[in-house]
Amino acid sequence: MQSSTLVENANRPAISSLANDGSNEQNYMARGGPFCSHTLADEANYWWALDLGQEYNIITLTIYNRRDCCGNRFADFFIYIYNPQINTWTNFDDEQGQLCFFHNGAAPAVLNIACNRIIRGRFVKIFKEYKYSYNTDALTLCEVEIFADHTPDEGIFCKQKNKQAMVSLQQNLENATPIRCALYCRDSDNCLGFQMANGGRCSLFQTSMQVDGISDDYYERC
Repeated sequence: MQSSTLVENANRPAISSLANDGSNEQNYMARGGPFCSHTLADEANYWWALDLGQEYNIITLTIYNRRDCCGNRFADFFIYIYNPQINTWTNFDDEQGQLCFFHNGAAPAVLNIACNRIIRGRFVKIFKEYKYSYNTDALTLCEVEIFADHTPDEGIFCKQKNKQAMVSLQQNLENATPIRCALYCRDSDNCLGFQMANGGRCSLFQTSMQVDGISDDYYERC
């Protein structure tokens, strides 16, 4: 569901499910779209929510922002996870949600996020308040991927050629090997991935963005 729905194509309104349909097309109106969810403009606040169907241990998300225009609208947003006693759309957010993440400023084209901790829940909600923009404000999401962690004490980390670390956790490890750093990241709340520098310095990060052709030693769980 979402707070409201924009209708520019009478045959295909920009409904909430377009942000979770398996397509990461980021051109909103490409080839007879829309291909992204889109709320009405200039409302007091905006939200988009997903029912996962059952409870999961949620650890990371990947969000695809609109690229053809207006990507700066997706800014200063919160991600909440709910695990209500009554699992209906009417009641899903009556109880206080658990904060997974707050993103300060505008999001990049593709944003990878680690929750503040592993959170168990069924409903995921992305929320933002109205923000002044010269070309109006709205919430547009081209795809939201949510990942559950069934084995938090397992898994390997792979070098990411097409990702760049963003939000640092201000946690570092000196004289580390990649294996030691991977274990450090796995045992640390908020950790999405890590970067290795000369001399074995390991730095942890909570978010990353998709880029073209980065050769830094950045690793995420794969």
